[in-house]
This record gives sequence, C-alpha cells and structure tokens, in this order.
Amino acid sequence: MSETNQRRQPPTRLFALLFASVGLVLASLGLWTGYSSLTLLSTGTAVEGEVVSSVERAKREHDDHVQGVRGKKPGVRFTTPEGKEVTFVSPVAVSSGPEVGDKVSVIYPVGKPELAQINSFFQFWFLPLVQLGIGIPLALISLLVFKFSASSELSREELEKRNATLSYAQRKKVEKLEAILDEK
Repeated sequence: MSETNQRRQPPTRLFALLFASVGLVLASLGLWTGYSSLTLLSTGTAVEGEVVSSVERAKREHDDHVQGVRGKKPGVRFTTPEGKEVTFVSPVAVSSGPEVGDKVSVIYPVGKPELAQINSFFQFWFLPLVQLGIGIPLALISLLVFKFSASSELSREELEKRNATLSYAQRKKVEKLEAILDEK
C-alpha cells in the first residue's frame, strides 16, 4: 500500500484504545459504586421509615416525547435508635414506588442518618449494573478490535522483509496485488 492510502485509513487502533479506555472507566465506576452499595448494606444501620411526601418531577419544556409526570421522589421520615427524627427526599425518582403512608426500609451509614437511602434493589444496584453492563463489553470488544487490527496492519518494512524471502513468481504476484490495492 502506498503511504497516501495508509494516511486515509481511519486510525482503528486509536479509536479502539479510546473506546477501551471509556469502557474501563465505566467498569471501574460500576465496581466502585457496587462496592459502596455493598459496604453500606453490610455495615449500615437499618430502620423502618414512613413515606411522608411524594415530590413529582414534572415534565420539562423540551421533553416533548414525555407525557405528564416523569417520576416521584419519595420523602421519608424515620427515627434513629438514638431517638433523632430525620426526614429526607430520595435522590432517585421512580415512576411507580411507595405511596404516602407506606412503610419502607431505610438504611444509612453508622452515625450519619442524613445520608439515608431507601433500601431497595433499584436504589442500590441499578447504577452499578448499568455501568458494568456497558463498560465491560465496550472494553472487551475494543481490545479485541485493537488486537486484530494490529495483526492485520503490516508496516512497509515488514512487507519488504516478507517479499525478500519470496520466490520471483511470488514477488510478482505480491507486486500485482499491491498495484491493485494502490489503485483503490
């Protein structure tokens, strides 16, 4: 291949490394958020709370495809074992969740009730599973593309070394093939 054709080819290996890096960052975030959830679930203080409000996330003006309310953020009140009453609004809006008056399980880091969360699978595992589910396949596919593109892209020097070991007839065939590739 001529040098001009090599320059026109997309930098496949560079793109593969870029996407692999993004995948590894996503997977790392997924591991970190999953570990944080697991730590809170295993060492946190669990109490029962009551949903006292439901803050609706209204449709924004530019969300034409969304009809009505986008979700509710439940406001929960609970009492710590020390007797302190705490109220918080869940950071996660859900389309169907606990209603006002419902009892919910609440978990918070020891000594930090202001960091309480509703104890549900969605609250703790949705984000890590999405991050891992996108990050790992993205990294693996990108690394495979990188590996196979590296083995298919031979440098000019490598081609010349291979041509030197070929017979005269084989070299003529290679030259014809290179000429055809140069035309494309």
